Amino acid sequence: MSVNRISESEQERPGLFTEEMGEAQQVLGKILRHGLDSRNPLLVAAPDNNALLEEEAGDVLAALDLLTAAGTLNLERVQQARLRKLEKLKRWLHCSDNLAAVQELLGRDGR
Repeated sequence: MSVNRISESEQERPGLFTEEMGEAQQVLGKILRHGLDSRNPLLVAAPDNNALLEEEAGDVLAALDLLTAAGTLNLERVQQARLRKLEKLKRWLHCSDNLAAVQELLGRDGR
């Protein structure tokens, strides 16, 4: 048991999640600077930034899966928080395409 009184496996799971979130943030920064279709010009057949984001998003979901499978996160409460966030986004999003997407997502969940 460590100083923070959590086991090695309890430390590893959020550590993995933090690492994957950081990698996703790095790709998002590249997208904001260079665009979705941009590629590393120094690498032959490099994936574009959109493909990199898809890969990193999958890695984040895998880390979330591990956290929920271990019981660190309660999937039902995560889903409830997701729906609350979508409701809040209706007030704060500026782009009509994004607002329509939120409405569609909420409609799928019966809201």
